[in-house]
Amino acid sequence: MRVVALAALGVVSLCAETPAELEKLLATAAEPGVVMVEIARQYAIAGDRKQALAWFEKAAALNPEYTPEFDRDFETMATVPGFQALVERARKASPAVRRGALAFTVAESDLIPEGLAWDARSQKLYLGSVNKRKIVEIGSDGAARDSSRQGRTASAACWG
Repeated sequence: MRVVALAALGVVSLCAETPAELEKLLATAAEPGVVMVEIARQYAIAGDRKQALAWFEKAAALNPEYTPEFDRDFETMATVPGFQALVERARKASPAVRRGALAFTVAESDLIPEGLAWDARSQKLYLGSVNKRKIVEIGSDGAARDSSRQGRTASAACWG
C-alpha cells in the first residue's frame, strides 16, 4: 500500500523503488515528507540505519506527525540513538484519538482494506482493497468511487 498510497497522491510512480529513484522525485513531489519516509524505509530494510535515521529526521522536520512506530520495516531502528526521540515527537504531535465519530461508510462490504492514504490537498481518502484489487477514492462528502485506472488493476500495489 505504501507505493500505491504515494502514487494515489501523485507523489511517486509505481516504478520508483530505490532510494536513488525516490530522491529524484523529491523536487516535484506533492508531499516530499512522505517520499522521505519511504527513502528512510528503504535504507532501514537494507540495514543502513544511519541513512534511515537521517532521512526520517528530514521527513520529521517537515511534519513531526510522521511516525515509524508501527512500521515493521523500522523495527531494527529501535536501538539507534535519536530514533526514540523521533517516535516520542510523533506521539506528542499526533496523540491517539480516544473518541471518534463515524465519518462515512463504504457500501462495498467485501473490500478488505489493506491500507489508507489521506490527500490533504484534495481532501480525499484512498483505500487500497486487497480483495477487489483496486483503489477506492472517498470524497469529503463520503461518496466512494473506483479510482483504479481503466484496464489496470492494483493487485501488486495493494500489498503493503
